[in-house]
Amino acid sequence: MAADPDENSEATTPKAAKRAAPRRKSASKAAPKAKAEDTPGTKPRGRFGRKQFKEYVPEKTPSARGKNLVIVESPAKAKTINRYLGPGYVVKASVGHVRDLPKSKIGIDVEHDFKPDYVTIRGKKAVIDDLKKASSAAKMVYLAPDPDREGEAIAWHLKETLALDDKKARRVTFNEITKDAIKRAFDKPRDIEQNLVNAQQARRVLDRLVGYKISPLLWKKVFRGLSAGRVQSVAVRLICEREREIKAFKPEEYWSMTAYLGKAELTEEQRRQLSQFIAQSHGKPRDETDLIDSQDEIEDDAEVAQVSLPPGVFSADLKKWKGETPALKAREEVDSILAALAGASYSVSRIETKERKDRPKPPYITSTLQQAASIRLGFGARKTMQIAQRLYEGIAVGEEGPTGLITYMRTDSVHLSDFAVNDARELIEREYGKAYLPERPVFYKTGNKAQAAHEAIRPTSVARTPESLRPYLDNDQFKLYRLIWERFVSCQMEPAVYAVTTVEVTAGDGLFRTSGRRLVFDGHARVSGIKLDKNEQLLPPLNEQDALLRHDIRGDQHFTLPPPRFSEASLVKTLEKLGIGRPSTYATIIGTIQDRNYVRSENRRLFATDLGLMVNDIMVANFERIVDSEFTSKMEAQLDKIEEGELDWVDVLGNFYAMFVDELAAAEQKIEKIKGRPATDETGAEVACPVCAAPMVERYSKNGKFFGCSRFPECKGTIPLDKQGKILRVSKEDLECPQCGKELVVRMSRRGPFLGCSTFPACRGTRSLDSEKSIKQLETEAEYAGLSCDQCGKPMQVKFFRNRPFIGCTGYPDCKNTYNPAKAREAMDAGTLRQDMAQVQAAKEKVERIKREREEEKRKQKDAAPADYAEEESPADEEAA
Repeated sequence: MAADPDENSEATTPKAAKRAAPRRKSASKAAPKAKAEDTPGTKPRGRFGRKQFKEYVPEKTPSARGKNLVIVESPAKAKTINRYLGPGYVVKASVGHVRDLPKSKIGIDVEHDFKPDYVTIRGKKAVIDDLKKASSAAKMVYLAPDPDREGEAIAWHLKETLALDDKKARRVTFNEITKDAIKRAFDKPRDIEQNLVNAQQARRVLDRLVGYKISPLLWKKVFRGLSAGRVQSVAVRLICEREREIKAFKPEEYWSMTAYLGKAELTEEQRRQLSQFIAQSHGKPRDETDLIDSQDEIEDDAEVAQVSLPPGVFSADLKKWKGETPALKAREEVDSILAALAGASYSVSRIETKERKDRPKPPYITSTLQQAASIRLGFGARKTMQIAQRLYEGIAVGEEGPTGLITYMRTDSVHLSDFAVNDARELIEREYGKAYLPERPVFYKTGNKAQAAHEAIRPTSVARTPESLRPYLDNDQFKLYRLIWERFVSCQMEPAVYAVTTVEVTAGDGLFRTSGRRLVFDGHARVSGIKLDKNEQLLPPLNEQDALLRHDIRGDQHFTLPPPRFSEASLVKTLEKLGIGRPSTYATIIGTIQDRNYVRSENRRLFATDLGLMVNDIMVANFERIVDSEFTSKMEAQLDKIEEGELDWVDVLGNFYAMFVDELAAAEQKIEKIKGRPATDETGAEVACPVCAAPMVERYSKNGKFFGCSRFPECKGTIPLDKQGKILRVSKEDLECPQCGKELVVRMSRRGPFLGCSTFPACRGTRSLDSEKSIKQLETEAEYAGLSCDQCGKPMQVKFFRNRPFIGCTGYPDCKNTYNPAKAREAMDAGTLRQDMAQVQAAKEKVERIKREREEEKRKQKDAAPADYAEEESPADEEAA
């Protein structure tokens, strides 16, 4: 609950305010009319009135009269803590922050030491009234939000809002919600650390100044709705620069040569197996790799070869030719070497075996947990932190009740407490034996920037194994807890030991080399798992001077690859390496840049959108220091020094603002209003407005680029574009509404273009664009076309949720009848679901037509591409969707 709000709320536009507050389900009195000026934070009255806010109703608790009041920020955390405190305590939740900067104005008095104008957060009045009543009756008030800057700030705001004096209000912190940790915390209450509060205030004010000063300038010069943030803009710049590196990259051809060798002749079955292995391993384009940590981070069930080499066969790559490393830049060089090796004899010339120790990795911190969860579990950073928050605050575990399962999940320290290490060592000796237990406990060095008072992320009790908690956790919670438990236990185990063997094979003027490893002692891998490189192989028993048979030899053409696009995992790693952001902000930064549509995620890769590229160009040209990673890193270091009491927060803000004001003034004069470039199609021809035939121009909205009429606002004609910036083509048969039969028009959403009824909101009929679907999705639609709802008689339609199909009634929301494909097939076979076979046939014909059109489009693209590089294009791009 104490996630740092800087990038979430300040990056930027009024929509941050919409997401920040809960919704009101019932109507209330109209809010006062907003000011006319375009200030981020103001939200003019819309068609349906101003957005309303839900007033949070606090849970009923016993009276605090004569007792100690404990205030935490989360109701779930309150329930867990309540188990460990006696009847002399009452635990209540503030539900996050109770005060914040106002949404309707900047709320910073820059003329008077940047004094913040804090206001009560809308919807929190009932919570504050309840806390005031309880605190006035209580003997003591213990403020127990999370143990970081944000938690300290929440405690300070509570103290100020409830008007508590220093004697009555005490601060308690704990890294885990266990009975012993809470007892230790309440035995040593302390005052609020003002340096921590000042560091949080400085961050908050910095982000408010950047967001609320730059955003309206972008609105005025470009278009309404754009936003900028102090840290989010740096992250967008990293992704945009990588995008341009990829687009500017020129692939270079190179070749490799591999020989398949063994000591014995192959049977027919073994030859068939070798042929299958070669077919699956050669002639395929190499995948874009994700440079995170190492192969050890890849999940056990990651991509593995379906067919292995026959027993006794191994592969070796050509490393030397006539004593030099061969360039192998063209097929002719490869053919020449193959011809020279046609009659050569192969023999083992050298074998070297070394023992290598693979030491366990340190326990997780926030960034490494997010990276591992992304790579191994496919979780986004935001999802990872939400699940970890629930594990930290408490899960109902049988008769134990709400139990905190892991330590605090926002940390950059790998420190472990002595009692946690001792618990792990006892479990290792008991479950795995003394051979797996190091002679001394293993402690890991924490970086200079880390908060030493925090611990790494670990289980609160190592005795709670993942399997013992399986009945109480949902699938995602179980996966993340298992990841944390295994990393913690394995970090206290002996290293794994491998025998790494390198073999050199001589043939004519060529030297081939291969390597393999054999597990000698599994050590920590007993728990963390044995991760093998997908190219790793098991070598047969070999001796020097052994003669070998060549079963096959071939050359493979490759092309150099551009730098990989960022994934969420690699972006977090890069931000951490550059010193940008802190554990509490990584997930928020990544979420915000996607919410703003500056970046989109596709197949777990982050792509810069046209909107993101444009905004980044403006920021780099006019606010170079704001988007400079080194400058942002120095600002983070200064915030750390404020926390340590080495710098005054007002001085830091003053130095920043003096520079920032000059940049703002220069940008006001320098940025020209974007009027839009002429819109052109794939052939370079100018595009005419479909309404009035006037020229179209490029425009941008929150959903990306589109073509708009140059006569706007007199004419409001638009043409939507797909993800590649091409004009969306809609076939005639797609233009009929499935609900009312009226014409469909192309509309845009955050998820991309779709077809919506032209009579909206009278009719809410929608249809996905065929051009945005994969062939597999179209074939599924054809298979279940022509179905009539067995409840209301209206047509049913195949829809997709997270790429999974289901069949739903078009009468939704009046009729909510749905089927999954398997159940629908059973109902069709039983005759309860009727299907119009004429519609099925028409749908199948449409799929075949789309297949032909896409093949023709691929052929045209291939013809236009460089001949050599075109061969490397994957033939399965369509199915990748």
